[in-house]
Amino acid sequence: MKKRILHEKDFKKFKHFNPCAHTESVLYIDKNEVLKILDPALSDGRKETIELLCEIEHEHCVTPLYSIIMDNYFSGYAMKYYKKYTVLSKKIINPSIPYKQRQIIAKQMWEILNFFKEINFTFVDLHEDNVIINDEFDLQFLDLDSGFFRTTSDRAKYDLGVSVSSKRACIMTLNILFGVKPMNFYKNFEKNSSKIKKIMSKKQKILFEHALDDELRKFDGLEYIDEFDEESVNYIKNKLKLTLY
Repeated sequence: MKKRILHEKDFKKFKHFNPCAHTESVLYIDKNEVLKILDPALSDGRKETIELLCEIEHEHCVTPLYSIIMDNYFSGYAMKYYKKYTVLSKKIINPSIPYKQRQIIAKQMWEILNFFKEINFTFVDLHEDNVIINDEFDLQFLDLDSGFFRTTSDRAKYDLGVSVSSKRACIMTLNILFGVKPMNFYKNFEKNSSKIKKIMSKKQKILFEHALDDELRKFDGLEYIDEFDEESVNYIKNKLKLTLY
């Protein structure tokens, strides 16, 4: 993995960048790159994962370009700056997005998660602010350093991580398809769960129940997305008067 040595004075020429609340890191823009400086308490523990991520090539994953060294210590990494992208949480609440496109976005998300399983990686910090999207609906997964590989953790921790990301992906799928603001998920779906399950088909309920289930388990939601056709989704939204945007 390539390295770049930086000093504290160097950061005066970089633009501070923080589109969402980051408590574990500080972000800076240096031309076409984003420099992610990790909390010192986390940097050593994530070094091996970041080095492995550097070897991954996937068109929808923002992987490290090189590591950043400060005061002879590993301090973070650089990644490509996607200027014309916005976080998924803001995009999915746009009512003008065609429903078919919402299904494509949800499927693409699960396809990326299935790729992670193939390389024995789990993205435990999956949520709508760690995925960015542009006007052409291209998805990019961010902040992958918060995940871990099976080789960098014990089996139990890895399996738990896969289960956590599966549950979060189910929640995100419902938010994407229904156009629900992420913070309104439980207000809409948990509050109305019994009513919604009476309306849903058998296959729709499988994904829905996995999103709400307290018991974590592995799950692949890709095959269930087409079960949520536009007509049934609109019927549920109108019947229950869900709080959307």
